[in-house]
Amino acid sequence: MRIQISAAIIARDEEAVIGNCIRSLNGLDEIIVLDTGSKDKTPAIATELRAKVYFYRWEDDFAAARNKVLEYCAGSWIFTIDADEVLTTPVTRLRDIVGECYRENCIAVRVADKEKYWRSARLYRAGICHWQGTVHNTLNREPTRIFDDVIIWHYGSVNHDKDPYRSIRLLRESLRRNPRNTRDMFFLGLELVNVGDYDAAVYWLEYYVKISPVNTAYTPEALFQLSTAYRKLNRAALAVESLTNAVAINLEFKAAYEALAVLTGDRKYEELAQKATNAGVLCVRNGMQPPTKEVPAGTRKMQNKDNDND
Repeated sequence: MRIQISAAIIARDEEAVIGNCIRSLNGLDEIIVLDTGSKDKTPAIATELRAKVYFYRWEDDFAAARNKVLEYCAGSWIFTIDADEVLTTPVTRLRDIVGECYRENCIAVRVADKEKYWRSARLYRAGICHWQGTVHNTLNREPTRIFDDVIIWHYGSVNHDKDPYRSIRLLRESLRRNPRNTRDMFFLGLELVNVGDYDAAVYWLEYYVKISPVNTAYTPEALFQLSTAYRKLNRAALAVESLTNAVAINLEFKAAYEALAVLTGDRKYEELAQKATNAGVLCVRNGMQPPTKEVPAGTRKMQNKDNDND
């Protein structure tokens, strides 16, 4: 019997992009869209493309919405994708993977934009996995397999430009409830770098590095982002120190060596960058090429979105 795969999408006011997203999933057993309050044609477009559309009151919690949409999915496997993303890999490859990994519970794939790519758990068994984290959600299970040949292209939604501080507000509120949530500290620091609030970014990223156990993926990324904030504040010595600490934790962090080469003028860092493999790096900055189709109208240029999927 063929394994059933459901696509799960949450969306609000994504009429400019959701059509491309749904069309890229043609061939899956069903496409479920949970609309969280659109005032545009998002539900109508999804319905025209034969997606099943349900409605949900937004609760300032992306994980809550992602978990709600799972209730409507009939497939034994779920493929989560955002409305401003497209699957560039044939759907048949997803079927091959679930057939090959029938004993697994959670599979990671590659998510990319023009600046970088990262691995994200997007293909998982229904009824076993659920989403957690108010913003930049992750599954409750670590992926046991990674397939880099499956690529989701992230264009980015204009909704972020309409309200660039939305994630910051949600993360601050989450930290108010749980001040020791280091995951939220990390992402709050990244979001603050994105909007150019470098003093606040330094505060939260320094705090994250100080109180969090060293993680070979997240800690170097936090230090890399911290170095960006320091550079913007004309604190070059601290930027160099942060980058030096980053490569001390992960010797394969190519972008950190490249930044050190620029800041110090020392050619040894250029040589180290050429040799670095990016093994274990949370976010690989590589300048991948987008799909051949044009960028959907209404999408924005990507900023530093370094893990998952809001």
